[in-house]
Amino acid sequence: MLNRCLIRLLVGGVLLLAVVPTGMGQDAAAGSPGADTTPPTLRWETVGDIKILRVWQITGRDSFPQISLLFIPSDALQKFTHNPTEFRKFVNDQKVFSKPVLTVGPAVTLSAVDETGDSDGYYVTAVHTTHSRMTVSALPANPNLKPLSQN
Repeated sequence: MLNRCLIRLLVGGVLLLAVVPTGMGQDAAAGSPGADTTPPTLRWETVGDIKILRVWQITGRDSFPQISLLFIPSDALQKFTHNPTEFRKFVNDQKVFSKPVLTVGPAVTLSAVDETGDSDGYYVTAVHTTHSRMTVSALPANPNLKPLSQN
C-alpha cells in the first residue's frame, strides 16, 4: 500500500513537471523588447555513468523548490545510500542545483518494486528546498517490471 502511494506520488510529480509552463520564473527583463524569450533547452548531462537532468533550469536559479532527475546505476546508488555525505558531495560538485545542498533526507528507494532484481539502475528525483535540504526518491529503471494490477 505504501509502495503504491509512493509510486503514485513520484509519477504525479514527474507528470506535473511535464506540464509546467516554460515561461515561469523569467526575470523582468524578459518582457522588454529585444530580450531573449527562448526557454532553456534541457539536456541530460553524463558524469561518469550517472546522468543528470536539471529540470529547475526551466523556472530559473532563484525559483524553489528545485527539481533534478538523475539516472544512477545500481552499484552507485547502493554506495550513495550507505553514505549520504558522499551523495551530497557529488550533488554539490556537479552543481545539480543552483545552490549547495546542506542536508539530505528523507530518502526513499523503492527497490522492493523490482521483483526481478535485475535493474540497470534507478531513476532518482531530487528536490532541493530554500533551506538547502534535498529529499530523494528512487525507482528501479527496469523495463520488465510487472504492473501492480491487471485492471
